[in-house]
Amino acid sequence: MELFEENTKTITHYSMNIDTDIDDLMNELMGFTTDLEVSVMTTLDDIASRLPAEIISGLETAEKNLNGTSKRPSKGLRGSIVASVEQGQLQIGMNYYGYFQIFGVQGNGVNALELGVVADQFNGKSSPSDKFQFGTSRKGISPSPLAANQIINLVDILEQTILEKIEI
Repeated sequence: MELFEENTKTITHYSMNIDTDIDDLMNELMGFTTDLEVSVMTTLDDIASRLPAEIISGLETAEKNLNGTSKRPSKGLRGSIVASVEQGQLQIGMNYYGYFQIFGVQGNGVNALELGVVADQFNGKSSPSDKFQFGTSRKGISPSPLAANQIINLVDILEQTILEKIEI
């Protein structure tokens, strides 16, 4: 009988430790979750604030006309490039032709860049290896690799920045 009572006390003691340990673990997970949410949101905000300038810089490096025409200077690509965070998602916008200037258009003598992560945002494009293209007889539009890399590598940039912030 004494042996049974002693084992019961030991089991009760372990049970109390497990409950305490689980509570401690849950508190740590809640803290980590909060830190992660804050890191993700601040990272998205940081990227949204600098992304337009980085895309514009890449387009300028590729010598693209960003200012429109003398007749329609306000219709230029430069002023249309924006990024924002909406409901926890990074939104990128620009005049419709901006994506053609960034990724290029496959054509006679021009190789366009693969669309990567943005492929599914364009009608009929579903694979990261898809490209914009004209018929073979039309001249293509040269891509802007530095600008494209800002968009294509967004997932990697986000991941790296968040991991640095949460110190994993």
